[in-house]
Amino acid sequence: MSGEFCDWEPCTWLQKYILGIMPKDRKLDTIQGDMVQYPSKLNGRVVQVRRVTFHYCPFCGTRIFENKEILEWVDKKRGLPT
Repeated sequence: MSGEFCDWEPCTWLQKYILGIMPKDRKLDTIQGDMVQYPSKLNGRVVQVRRVTFHYCPFCGTRIFENKEILEWVDKKRGLPT
């Protein structure tokens, strides 16, 4: 069952998240993402973007905080030096 949990690299769901919406300017010891709230159809509020820090994978529960294997994978995929 390789790839099911984020032991050495992010699980499939976290990989899709990272490659899709994670900004390049994350902290060095965690993963951050921009979470967008779309406007309500009832009141037409403006779209809000919030920065969310993940200390655990929201999909499989593996700890991300200071997890060098996952963070190295992220840097490699983003083309950043490890």
